[in-house]
Amino acid sequence: MTQTNTDLRSLGGELLPLAAGLGLIAGLVEGPLLLLLRQTGWLNWRLYNRAFWYETLWIAPLVDLILFLLVGFILTLAGLVLKKALVKRIAWFLLIFMAVLDWVIVILFGRISLVPMLILVIGVSFQLANFATRSGVRFSNLLRRLTPWLAGAAFAILLIVQGGGWLNEVIRTAKLP
Repeated sequence: MTQTNTDLRSLGGELLPLAAGLGLIAGLVEGPLLLLLRQTGWLNWRLYNRAFWYETLWIAPLVDLILFLLVGFILTLAGLVLKKALVKRIAWFLLIFMAVLDWVIVILFGRISLVPMLILVIGVSFQLANFATRSGVRFSNLLRRLTPWLAGAAFAILLIVQGGGWLNEVIRTAKLP
């Protein structure tokens, strides 16, 4: 195995768990946020008219996990041409940007225009990425330890929502004449 393959594997071993953890966090916040804001009437009409059901609680983490892992994989491949430290800084910023943008769009979409929203997201993401890169391995290790618990929480939500729907269907079907 060449040195490049070893470096790429170690970079992938760092970036993919980071992407998975941040993707799960983004989705586990996004799902309840969508449902809560829809119930309180705070969603913009464009988002309000979409079908948000309890399935959103497990679909949002799954979709975000896939998107974040895709970005993590692309950034790992970027490690072939860029320095490892630069790729890690870009990864922290880009993944945090994606999570913050997700939440800000849910909360502020239609309330403020796109340019100020993007400026806000870039600023918050820059500050959080600086904090994450300064804390270095500590924050990465915390996220790496939390990722299985976050995945378990998402899977438990899937089982509860889908199992509850199945149980409700069985009970209602049994009451039919």
